[in-house]
Amino acid sequence: MAGAPFWLFLCSLPVLVFFCWNLAAYGRDFVVWLAPELSISSRTRNYALELHARGVHDIALRSFVITPLREEFLYRVLPFGLLWGAWGIFWKTTPPLAAALVLVALTSFVFGFVHGGIGNVFIQGLIGVVIAFVFLLWGSYGRTPLKGICAILILHGSYNLYIAMWIQHHL
Repeated sequence: MAGAPFWLFLCSLPVLVFFCWNLAAYGRDFVVWLAPELSISSRTRNYALELHARGVHDIALRSFVITPLREEFLYRVLPFGLLWGAWGIFWKTTPPLAAALVLVALTSFVFGFVHGGIGNVFIQGLIGVVIAFVFLLWGSYGRTPLKGICAILILHGSYNLYIAMWIQHHL
């Protein structure tokens, strides 16, 4: 994928957003089936009230630009950058796939947990796995990190936009 044009990612974006949406829905159903007493934090109602009170235009910058920038820096760019940097310093190679997969699992777990607790690991955490794989794939496993960063920012922002439109339409 190192030579793949970025327009190919942009063409696949609607499929990725739809996949993440369904992954979150099935993850939520799985948690409800597996452990019905486990709380799942849902900020949907609060988000809907905020959208209604402030309007989409007032929170667009925060939800579709600032939040993806902050979260992707904390959960993807910084951890993977540190892994690539440290591995390059100590072993003069790129990290093995196993190390990257462990980091995908760890960062995705934390990403889900921070979004509302252990139940959310199966919702936002699974989306975090998809975002991490997009980062690794489009960043060509560390060779073109800027391309990977652009891809995950667009994916995360588009997913947040899709959620906001769904909430606006359904609640």
